[in-house]
Amino acid sequence: MLRQRLTHILSLLALASLVLAACTTTQPTPQVIIQTAIVTQIVAGTPVQTIIEVQVTPTPRPAEVLDTLIVGTWQQPRGFLDYANGQAIRVEIELLYRPRWVLRTDFNWTPNPVLIDGELPTLENGGAVLNEVVVKAGESIFNADTYLVELATADTPAKQLVVTGKIQPGLKWSDGEPLTAHDFVFAWKSNCTPDSGALDATYCPFDSIPGAVGVATNYEAPDDTTLVLTFVPNLLDPLYPIVVFGPEGNPQPEHLFKDLTPAEILEDERANGGENAVPLGYGPYQMTEWKKGDRLVFEPNPHWAGESPTTPKVIYRFFSDSTALAAAVIAGDVDSTSGQTGLNVDQAPYMESTAKQGVINYSTDPDAASFEMLYINYYDPKDQTLQTPHPVLGEFAVRKAIALSLNRQQMVDTIFYGQSRVVEQPHLPQMVSYDPLLGVIEYNPDAAIQLLDDAGWVAGEDGIRAKAGVRASINYITTSGSPPRQKAAQIIQASLQAIGIEVNLTFQPSSVVFSNDVLYSRNFEMIQFANTFSVVDPGSWWFGVANCSQIPLPENGYTGANYAGWCEPSASNAAAHANFVTLDLAERKADWATVLEKYFSEGDGTLATGGYPVIPLHTRPNYLATNPGLSDAALNPTEYFTWNGQGWKLTVE
Repeated sequence: MLRQRLTHILSLLALASLVLAACTTTQPTPQVIIQTAIVTQIVAGTPVQTIIEVQVTPTPRPAEVLDTLIVGTWQQPRGFLDYANGQAIRVEIELLYRPRWVLRTDFNWTPNPVLIDGELPTLENGGAVLNEVVVKAGESIFNADTYLVELATADTPAKQLVVTGKIQPGLKWSDGEPLTAHDFVFAWKSNCTPDSGALDATYCPFDSIPGAVGVATNYEAPDDTTLVLTFVPNLLDPLYPIVVFGPEGNPQPEHLFKDLTPAEILEDERANGGENAVPLGYGPYQMTEWKKGDRLVFEPNPHWAGESPTTPKVIYRFFSDSTALAAAVIAGDVDSTSGQTGLNVDQAPYMESTAKQGVINYSTDPDAASFEMLYINYYDPKDQTLQTPHPVLGEFAVRKAIALSLNRQQMVDTIFYGQSRVVEQPHLPQMVSYDPLLGVIEYNPDAAIQLLDDAGWVAGEDGIRAKAGVRASINYITTSGSPPRQKAAQIIQASLQAIGIEVNLTFQPSSVVFSNDVLYSRNFEMIQFANTFSVVDPGSWWFGVANCSQIPLPENGYTGANYAGWCEPSASNAAAHANFVTLDLAERKADWATVLEKYFSEGDGTLATGGYPVIPLHTRPNYLATNPGLSDAALNPTEYFTWNGQGWKLTVE
């Protein structure tokens, strides 16, 4: 009995020691060990042995730096050709081997000193200039009355923004070939050529491809280290210090693809990645293997211009869902979860408890520059021309009723344990355009019911409404593998059923949702996803949401981000004015106030002019769990956590 009791006490002491060790960040004091020793002495010619006790202080063993670091995610990229894939996980992984030219941490822009020579170009430092020009008849010009790029009908005086950026000399691709300014121009031209698969054509010259906005007229490399971006006359872009370093994405290796068409590049594994070939990079790591469904492997790039990465190998492993990933990081099978598609809030209580025991490090960023939203398609996707009004969602009253019926605070409280917040307007709360005084979406299901009653939607025996023989039934889609979205979907379904609207839920892998099969071709009725902002200037966001030219259609190659099909002239023009005409903040805020006013309005009663194209839900916190021995991996509100991956170090005691 006494022995059992002593054993129990010793076990408690051992546990307490482990807990104390896990909770401290200081190096423990080396333990003094008492050892016995036999000492032999010669006394009067006779050997005499004496047993003595000796205090021994062992030399602390230095921490061992491991050579492999494993990151886990439940989402796999469709591919790595940046202008053809907007997945967040693609960007997160890509930063390991193609880092930002302009860093975007903590709501700031700073040049990457390894890649950019000098400071970002501005009008103030002379890197950007406004030239007085005369636009000839037939040349493109930005019309400040229509807010469109058009062809001049006569010779017209104008001001033209020209921006010059400098990259560091001697940069190389991971195959050892030079990386020059010409690779940027090659990527821009490839993006702005038909059949490139590009998702955005904002900076493509007017009429170069279907959907080209025409913001830029030329992009050139007068030498190997100089980039010159020429904007269409009369247009000012607030993001000009950034976009000069890749107006349509990162550089592409011209030496590999110069003899291929853009359509061929799109299918080439050297551009998109695959099991037979992987893309080149210019960062601290190079991609060496992609075993689809299992892993991506990165090893040091010997031609990287900066400091060598601390960890020789980084592996991204793919898991079925966040639950499996959480189990893996606790078991020590992975050293970090993805910052974007890693843990979900479901695991938060257990991960916090596990972190307190010292098994993992765990952090949350509730103010990440990201929010969940519902996009509502004004048009029936069954009509592939996207010209037929949706029989239910095409009505302003229905869209507004949906917004009023959603219990978004319930999502925050029950899904995120209060570690999120309701987004009351359709833009990021950290944006300067965000102003609750201009209107908010309230939770008012009674008002939603009244709206539907007044609009003639009558409840049937099963409680679901109908009008003119059309049942109020809509299809909802979001990504699979995300328990928070699945729970949000259930709240959305219940909220809408309570006001008489039936919702049919569908969950698909992100590679399907974010593809030409669903989102990019507007083949959906109501879709939920999150937008992650690395640039929090509201201009491009509102331009994508509200401008009529940004509606993806078959005739423009499905370019643009106005997935709802909202086209209210005043909002469209104001969004364009703020994004392309003025750099004055007061003027831009007035423009965004106009967009918000129209967002909450019924418009002129025609289909496309009524508001509520996108319904914000809540901010989306990011979660990160890491091995306690992993240093320098941390969440950042406006940048993917891999931005400093070359400095990550994994040690074990």
